[in-house]
Amino acid sequence: MICDGVLIYFSLHVELYDTSLQLFAEDCYASESEDPHALVDHYQLIVNGCIQNGVIIYSNTDDLTVHIAWDAYDAVNRDDVEDGEEINLYIHCKVHVCKKYEVGTRCSQGCINRKRRAISDLSDTASSTSTFITHGPMQKSNSCGN
Repeated sequence: MICDGVLIYFSLHVELYDTSLQLFAEDCYASESEDPHALVDHYQLIVNGCIQNGVIIYSNTDDLTVHIAWDAYDAVNRDDVEDGEEINLYIHCKVHVCKKYEVGTRCSQGCINRKRRAISDLSDTASSTSTFITHGPMQKSNSCGN
């Protein structure tokens, strides 16, 4: 359930415990579609490994977990949504699992501003695996005490 003024907390985690690996969130966004590839409006949370406004990465205790907090206020309080209208949001993340400390993996590149780098520089390497993870739906509710 999504309520005004409440952060949404979620985590990405690799179940296989292997200290030679690391997890990297390259892109995360929220949309009203459960299809991560749908061409619909979405709210950017992480872009090219760079954290966007309203997003906090917190308390990463190991290299296989990423904890994220997101202020979804703008996503659920839009001009085109009537009071009482239900909104379902899905969070989609493109993540990479890489060998830790290996140069040239997407994980080792960190936040990339595409204005300074060519898109071809972002290709996966043999020691980096990527996939999309989707969670949802989360629903805005009128029963939040507002």
